[in-house]
Amino acid sequence: TNGPDGNLWYTWASPSFTELPGFFRVGRLSPAGEKSEWPVGQPVGGIAPGFRGDLWFTAGSLGAGKIGRIHTDGQFTLFDPPIFPSFPISVAYGTGSAVWFTDYFDWIGRIDANGAIRMFPTITAHGQPHGIAAGTVDDVWFTEPGANRIGRITSQGDVTEFPLPGRNREPWEIAAGPDKAFWFTEAGASQIGRISTFGYIQEFAIPNGGTSRAIGAGPDGAVWFSKTGVLARAVLDPFTPVPSAIQEFSSLIGGFTSAAPGPILTGPDRNLWYGEEGALVRVEIQNCPPGPELCLDGRFRARVDWLDSAGIPRPAVAVPETVNTGHFWFFSPGNVELVVKVVDGRAANRNYWVFAGSLTNLEFTLTIRDTYTGAERTYRNAAGQLASIADTSAFTGR
Repeated sequence: TNGPDGNLWYTWASPSFTELPGFFRVGRLSPAGEKSEWPVGQPVGGIAPGFRGDLWFTAGSLGAGKIGRIHTDGQFTLFDPPIFPSFPISVAYGTGSAVWFTDYFDWIGRIDANGAIRMFPTITAHGQPHGIAAGTVDDVWFTEPGANRIGRITSQGDVTEFPLPGRNREPWEIAAGPDKAFWFTEAGASQIGRISTFGYIQEFAIPNGGTSRAIGAGPDGAVWFSKTGVLARAVLDPFTPVPSAIQEFSSLIGGFTSAAPGPILTGPDRNLWYGEEGALVRVEIQNCPPGPELCLDGRFRARVDWLDSAGIPRPAVAVPETVNTGHFWFFSPGNVELVVKVVDGRAANRNYWVFAGSLTNLEFTLTIRDTYTGAERTYRNAAGQLASIADTSAFTGR
């Protein structure tokens, strides 16, 4: 998971039991590859960021589960759910300023910053809640592989369940997609699924079959998922909630062919990350082909066309600086003419913002395209002007 300190955090079990009691650990990996790990002394499972700069994880064994909190300095505390038996599996920071978790014994738990836990029963017996994902307003979504259902719980603890269209689907993991819906894997069928916030469910067949496991949104506007030995990418049609293509890539690391990669997420460096047996794997997504386009925030493409002294249009050369900032030059690499950035301002006004600083009085046109929706914004600078841009309603967030 992405930590509050800009690093990746993970849980793992050493392949060597000779390392007990340090067998089960929580770890941290910086974008530069620096690793730190802390033995927990309990089996560990899911992990997610929480509040006050900490992270929360599931721990314990079947029937005697726990919820753990770890600070970025490695200090951790374990909390006992107020039920028996218990077995927390997955965790997510969600609605009501609380951390939520699934419990195998048909419960959804809520824990606040002080460690106080409330448990809410699910509706269908033997549902065995597993995956969990934070909603967008006042809810949290979860899977019930034993009941063949997707569930939703509000901050008040009200549970709604949505049966899947077919039998024995075994919904496993669930994640928020780039399209305001939730995507899930089906361990009992060669499919992935999508459920809207209104509960409308669609299912999509996986090419070449296989059992799907982990799932997550990538930095390229696609939904990524795994099956045994394979990492797959579902390319979404920007105008419909249907994948326009599903591509598969070998995920084999060191000869492990039985593992299904996971979890899957977009890391702090805007690359795709997933866990596999004995490894954390980074997939560098080439969002832009070589050329005049600048990739911004993993989803936007910017280009600049300028007019030379003879009035001939020419493409500027794009140079990335950070994940959401870059510049363009016209005449030579050392002569920067325009700096552009896109800011995710959805928390403030539900929009993406565009800022540009001009260092030239030549005529140019800046075009930015949202690859998720196809929307474009065009900004023109007339000859003789030296203007900057601040557009805080450039693109509607989704």
